[in-house]
Amino acid sequence: MKKVVIVLTLVLIGTGFAQWEAFEERVGNQLETPDLYPQVEDSLNVRFVGNWPFGPCNAIAYDESRHLVFLASGGGVYIIDVITPANPIKISERIHTKGVVEDLFYDSSNQLLYIAANEAGLEIWDVSVPLFPERRSSFDIQGATRSVYVSGQNAFVYTYNGEIPENILYLIDVSSPSYPKEVSSVNTIYAYDLCVSNSYVYLAGSAYFQVFDVSKPTQPKELGECYLNIINELSISGSYAYGVSWTGLTIVDIADPNNPEVVLCTQKGGNDLYISDNYLYIVGDQSFRVYEISDPLNPELISKCNTSYNSSSVCISADYAFVSYTASGLDVIKLTDMSEPERVSHFDAPRGLINLDISGDYAYIVDFNKGLCIVDISNSKLPKTVSFWRDSTLYHNPLSVFVSGSYSYVANHGEPYYEYKSSLRIVNISDPYHPRTVACIEIELPNTVMSAYVMNNYLYIAADLLYIYDIVDPSHPKEVSSYETRKYAYEVQVVYPYAYIADDDGFLILDISNPYQPIEVGYYDAPHSVRDLSVEGSFAYLGLVNTYDAEFIVIDISEPTDPCEVACLDGTIRDLTVVNSYAYVAGYHLKVIDISDPWNPQQVGFYRTPGEISLGLSVSGDYIYVADDVAGLQIFDNYHVDIEETPLCNTTSSRLEGFLNTLSYDLPFESQLTIYSADGRKILKTTLEGKGAWEAPSNMSQGVYFASLTTPSEVLRTKLVVIR
Repeated sequence: MKKVVIVLTLVLIGTGFAQWEAFEERVGNQLETPDLYPQVEDSLNVRFVGNWPFGPCNAIAYDESRHLVFLASGGGVYIIDVITPANPIKISERIHTKGVVEDLFYDSSNQLLYIAANEAGLEIWDVSVPLFPERRSSFDIQGATRSVYVSGQNAFVYTYNGEIPENILYLIDVSSPSYPKEVSSVNTIYAYDLCVSNSYVYLAGSAYFQVFDVSKPTQPKELGECYLNIINELSISGSYAYGVSWTGLTIVDIADPNNPEVVLCTQKGGNDLYISDNYLYIVGDQSFRVYEISDPLNPELISKCNTSYNSSSVCISADYAFVSYTASGLDVIKLTDMSEPERVSHFDAPRGLINLDISGDYAYIVDFNKGLCIVDISNSKLPKTVSFWRDSTLYHNPLSVFVSGSYSYVANHGEPYYEYKSSLRIVNISDPYHPRTVACIEIELPNTVMSAYVMNNYLYIAADLLYIYDIVDPSHPKEVSSYETRKYAYEVQVVYPYAYIADDDGFLILDISNPYQPIEVGYYDAPHSVRDLSVEGSFAYLGLVNTYDAEFIVIDISEPTDPCEVACLDGTIRDLTVVNSYAYVAGYHLKVIDISDPWNPQQVGFYRTPGEISLGLSVSGDYIYVADDVAGLQIFDNYHVDIEETPLCNTTSSRLEGFLNTLSYDLPFESQLTIYSADGRKILKTTLEGKGAWEAPSNMSQGVYFASLTTPSEVLRTKLVVIR
């Protein structure tokens, strides 16, 4: 046993904690977005810095007096001026959250925007100055925050918790928006939305409708429930609750809160609804529909209009409807003639970032909807949009981007069904504010352009085949050769005189010293499809994917004619890159792998990104940039394990010490303890106060852990060794 303790202690010596720094930067007289997030949200060796988090539009809110639309987009919110409905103008994109925005509630009397930000909890933003919105506070809630409704001095927040069976309704006192505090909480059904009317909270979800009496906020009490079809969105009007989902419209009689009763179900549903006066508006299924509901039990369809996409959310003003679309942004629909609603304008928003490259102070990111997004990252805390590029002939989804000099090379997926050819666009980005297409290389179907690489005035295109073009003049590329790989080429990297290819049927090495006649010199027969690669020195690092799992494989290429596997790690891989002695892997999480010993790669960093899956990444300087699908661009400090440990702070009477299986503490104030695993994963979080000893739970496996304790005045850190 003593031998084990000695070994584990030695492992700890080289490992340190990332230092967290508060961010405060002024622009004129306005305070730029401060870093108010709890420090314990950061991973051990990978720290969140900032983001450009825009993506699908899941929610919308409206300020009628100032003609402002708040459009949730991924993990951000656009503030849009619609005083001229035919010409919506973005006036701010400065609201960034750490989680994907699921719901919005706007308090017009105080000009506060409440944001349900999924796993980032509840955020409260002051939007009294729309050009410079300011985050007043963020409230960390266990689970995924899905819905928020504010009534009086309380915010009612529903969270889904996948780790425990209970879903929870929180009542939060927001009388002081800068210091929200929990009043009470109660377990609930699995819900999708909530509404508040008088002293009652109504929740609706996949099978049940539930009513709570909150007249005493400290003691919420369940009154009644009823079984019903799925309800995604809910609204209250008089004695009736209206719920809608793709299964149909449901109306519940709530005159007796103790006995809610379903009184009407229709088969025609949607994704969201809004009630104004005697009209019910429903959006979804590529349509906008208006119902007259003076007789609540007999809604009458009076008009509808088609929409380009499947809409997700709707708000109504006097003469206009504002409709958001997950895939495309915002529509403004004129309602002057209720019998003939008319779309008058559209505002584009990103849909999901899938790949990126970094050059200087700019990130070049490809998005399903916007094409190429160019983002200024000179301020990593608060990146900002520079421009969007989408060629009018860009038929289908872009897949990847590679930047070299003054040009970006954008790979575009074809569409055989519509006979849209796959292509590679060469875009001049010498002026990032005005990108322009200079050339288009079309590839005959069924081949698909997946990626590109530029080296020594030659362009290498992985498109099932490998194509090589002379681009001495990028506006007039000339094909010089092509090479038929084993199956489908996904990725190519050139380290002269070799081209390394990730292929559906393995890993290929081509001699391209004569680009007019590439010759295969080496091949590794991989067990799965090779989708990504990165080469450094005498090793190639491959990302393998099949239906059920993925692998990170290290290949010795010191002898190009005989590449051989030397190491393998499991894990989901969507993109990877190698810089110095570290490999960075994007997938369901961001991972950092120490490859200083290629025969023994070790994960040393980890961050659970807010998007559903990270699809691309790039490393530049001290930062890791991740294309995080629906959560946009995420930026992280890159600390690794060679950072010196922050000395424990002894400026106050607070104390934290680590022993075997135990932490000893002396804390005059309530403090928050977070335990991380050795590779930076957050294991658990709890609250401590007073003097005592914290014992590692019995389900914590043997190993090395790190403890971070946030007190009102400092952050204490120490190490913990668990032995079983």
